[in-house]
Amino acid sequence: MSETLQILEKVNAFYSASFTQLITYTGALLALVGVLLPLFIALQQARQAKRDQEQLTREIREQLAEASLALKASIGVEVEKTDKRVAELVATAKAEMATELKRVEAFGSGSIFHVQARGYRDAGVIGHAFSNTCTSAKWYVRAKDENNLIAVMRVMKDALAVADATDLEVAERELAGEYERFLEAVKQLNGTGRYTGELREIRQLYDAAKARQKPSRKATDVEPRSVIAAKHGSPGG
Repeated sequence: MSETLQILEKVNAFYSASFTQLITYTGALLALVGVLLPLFIALQQARQAKRDQEQLTREIREQLAEASLALKASIGVEVEKTDKRVAELVATAKAEMATELKRVEAFGSGSIFHVQARGYRDAGVIGHAFSNTCTSAKWYVRAKDENNLIAVMRVMKDALAVADATDLEVAERELAGEYERFLEAVKQLNGTGRYTGELREIRQLYDAAKARQKPSRKATDVEPRSVIAAKHGSPGG
């Protein structure tokens, strides 16, 4: 009986000690887990945050790179459009300047022959006066200077009113078809019929001069302008 009790006491003491150790180890383990688990979780969160930050940084850099490329492309397109527009404006300006320069040159040439024609008319050198009016009128047409064109046509009518076949022969040697070119040039401006009457009168005066024979008058004879104007009632130009 006593031996049985002793055995039971030993078994009880063993289990009591084991249970105490179990509780101790469990408590220690729980304490250790309570400390390590938050550290582990914090470490994982830090690693995840770092990965998220790196991913966000890459995405931002990629977006910035794409935006930069798009901006460069847009700027390039705008610059190209601007360059093209500037080139067009420069080309237009050059063309306008070239046109204006030609007009000024034509006006200058027309003015020179106009002055010469008046001088020859006033001096009675009718053949040269007529040839110079034809050339002057052609240049005025190119210059689109209709006011001076009308003025030089008055001088032309002055000359034709007193010209004869000999004068026209002298003029033709200088003109070489300039009279016909003058008529054709003025026709191009006659869309409204403004010059119809002028052209008809010039043709009539030309035909009359061509049929007129005055072999006694020399090309160097001087006939004052007042006399020439009095013959056909034109004030001259």
